[in-house]
Amino acid sequence: MYEEIKAVRIENIDRIHIDLDKANSRVKVRKLDYDLLIKLINDMKNQLSKKLNKTDWVGLKFNIDPNGQEFAKSYMGVPFSTQFQLEIRPSGWFVKIGRLPAQRRVIEALNISTKLKQLAEFQLKNKAWN
Repeated sequence: MYEEIKAVRIENIDRIHIDLDKANSRVKVRKLDYDLLIKLINDMKNQLSKKLNKTDWVGLKFNIDPNGQEFAKSYMGVPFSTQFQLEIRPSGWFVKIGRLPAQRRVIEALNISTKLKQLAEFQLKNKAWN
């Protein structure tokens, strides 16, 4: 889905605006603007800080579709929406913005089970820390 889209550091405001304009250029509905994107990222940071230590965030990826919903079966095809992928790397937070088929969920964790497995293995290997 996002493989061909270049990741942009969230601090690069100008590039994010360019990517948003490009993704929103051909549509009239289910758009994404910069303020909503930043709000969703900050909400994600708040939710992650309640569940995990910041050191455990590295490697997590999320697909975020603020227009995510389930469409009736009578709806012909799947509508597209502007959405983004949030990736947490050791060097910072990155987004990939694209126009993709609408998702059923607003937020979808892509590799959370792998990350949880890594954390569980680490905890088992280091029982002295418990």
